[in-house]
Amino acid sequence: MTRISAGARARLAYVALSAAIGALYPYIPIYYHSLGLGLGSIGLVAAVFSAAGMVGSPLWGAAADRFGRSRFVLLIPASLASGAFAALALAHGLWAVAAAAAAASFAMSGVSPVLDARALETIPDDRSRFGQAG
Repeated sequence: MTRISAGARARLAYVALSAAIGALYPYIPIYYHSLGLGLGSIGLVAAVFSAAGMVGSPLWGAAADRFGRSRFVLLIPASLASGAFAALALAHGLWAVAAAAAAASFAMSGVSPVLDARALETIPDDRSRFGQAG
């Protein structure tokens, strides 16, 4: 059985993250509309989603810097994001949808900086190669 290199795992993780984001962003407003939210409410939920990500990203980045070598640092935001998106799938009403969207964005915002930190660990000798990893 061949073992997948750390660089290949990082590339696969970036592909998975990009695919998830690419599937989410074009269709999430349509999903909100299917829940009966109007344009103003959809805009509010989108703003809450963005604000939660803006707050979460530096916090998760700090966690990645502090606990970078732990595998749990990537597992935690990814697991929380999965749970929050499941809650979003079950949410109805503006405030429940907004709360679930905020939780999902906050958790999801941790995946990218933690993934970046893990990718940097795979190329410790020449960090100028980071752009080739992703």
